[in-house]
Amino acid sequence: MKGMQFYGYHGFTAHERREGRHMSVDVSLALDLRNAGCSDNLRHTVNYVSVYKVVRDVVVNEKCKLLETLATKIAEKIMASFNMVQEVEVSVRKHSPPIGGVADYVEVSVLRRREK
Repeated sequence: MKGMQFYGYHGFTAHERREGRHMSVDVSLALDLRNAGCSDNLRHTVNYVSVYKVVRDVVVNEKCKLLETLATKIAEKIMASFNMVQEVEVSVRKHSPPIGGVADYVEVSVLRRREK
């Protein structure tokens, strides 16, 4: 899932946590899709609507100072919510970051794998 858009109140400064910023999130999942590919049945895969709801819940309801923390919380909640997922990569972008200059965004990515 690429480019999920949110308005989040995350950041190191009190101003960022109070005023918020536009953010976007990408999620890439690794799971065995053989059954879904053969059966054409949603119960053999992960419903992307459900993944979106997990991401939205974390971005909207959690308060994090660091993008690293936010990305980690999203990844951990996805792993806890969907047993089929063996690996998840989450990228979080904060648009127009307050860096004292011009930048489209800052981005952090985390990768989590299920223990075997």
